[in-house]
Amino acid sequence: MDVILELIDDATGEVFAESEVALDSLPQYFSRMDTRLTLGDAEYEVTHAEPANRDDIGLAGRVRLRLRKVAFSVDPKKVLYSLPSIEDLLPPRDRAAEGADGALDVAPDDFRQVELVRAALEVDVDAELEDIRTVIAGHHRPGGFDAIHVRKRVGDPLGDAGVTRAEVEAALGAKGRPLALRGQSGVVRGGFAIPQAESMVYGIEHEGTLVVLCAHGDYREVAGALHPIARKYGLLLVDWCGTRCLRAHEDGFVA
Repeated sequence: MDVILELIDDATGEVFAESEVALDSLPQYFSRMDTRLTLGDAEYEVTHAEPANRDDIGLAGRVRLRLRKVAFSVDPKKVLYSLPSIEDLLPPRDRAAEGADGALDVAPDDFRQVELVRAALEVDVDAELEDIRTVIAGHHRPGGFDAIHVRKRVGDPLGDAGVTRAEVEAALGAKGRPLALRGQSGVVRGGFAIPQAESMVYGIEHEGTLVVLCAHGDYREVAGALHPIARKYGLLLVDWCGTRCLRAHEDGFVA
């Protein structure tokens, strides 16, 4: 599928190029990492994209990118990432939804950083954790990381496990509120979030069961509530950036 790519000079607001490009050639999400384009002999950074998500671009049939020419007064190789790893894909959003004003949000880079994963995917989990450990061991610098691992192997963490939103709400003792991505319009399609003290449990429901179930903040505050669900469905609790994979045993989550 091809979409229209419109390039706008951020300094002047003028459109200086327009062309058709393959939708699959665009990043899943423009604002998650530094996004740069090389045009001729110059390099530009994307200051704004509308829409910013590849799914939304496909629906709109076009994307407008505001570009600013990069001045290399700072070596780009010295730009650091705050995290050693992020998830590859962000969830689709609904631009307007009932109750969106009461939504709880999570930063895009924090999406799926602590989550429940089917034990059947343990080999893929271990492979991802090993890649993250490599980044932590070899690319940690004062102030951040000079490399980042983008996780791609565990795209369907819960699969057909059959976890339901009602079970999660019962375990947490509260009804879920809409889930949003910080700084982005709309709410996550099928998403819900439940605050607990300084933490939060959030998930995404599709066709009656959950496809994602995550913790945000200090997951130890919600581990007790999630433990029976993990035991029932054979799920691992994975802290990606903490490089921990915990199993649900009788007495709680253990390494």
